[in-house]
Amino acid sequence: MTATRQTKTKARLYQAFIALLEERGFNQITVKELCDRAQINRGTFYNNYTDIYDLETWLEGQLFGQIRQILRADPAHHALSPDSIRAVIDYVKQNQQLVMGGLANRIETVLKRELISIMEDFLQADFERATLLPAKYGRAVFASEVSAVIMLWINDGMVESSADLVGMLTVLRDHPLKDIVGCVYD
Repeated sequence: MTATRQTKTKARLYQAFIALLEERGFNQITVKELCDRAQINRGTFYNNYTDIYDLETWLEGQLFGQIRQILRADPAHHALSPDSIRAVIDYVKQNQQLVMGGLANRIETVLKRELISIMEDFLQADFERATLLPAKYGRAVFASEVSAVIMLWINDGMVESSADLVGMLTVLRDHPLKDIVGCVYD
């Protein structure tokens, strides 16, 4: 299969997958109905993927690969600048059906892993040198607080604008937790 033909086949599979997600949800999709909807034969599907879960993993890779490209495109090289975050949020919203349908069962785990990787890759965060918490706890705290806000936004239907979400993530970045939740220490 030529590269152009394979790209077209994958695009048809993607569109069929999204349509079936909206109609049935991930656990109800079969390879047969996916192939029927995409107008390809099952052999073509199995030449590209081992099963529906393999397709889901490929789509997940595409989604996070594009997010990484968006972050790398930041001319100021501030991967977590408000403009970069807004671009990522807009991209996620454009792919809302995939995020909320196909990847919903794994998105939080993958998001946390990717957030840590982005911090280490783009911002050269050195969790090993952090002094307030051991490295594995620092990674977990960072990934959990950011992913919690993003997951709530996703699970609530992505209602708030990208500007609103960037504002919330900026508050997380710029203020200690005690100020955010209003704790009073004596």
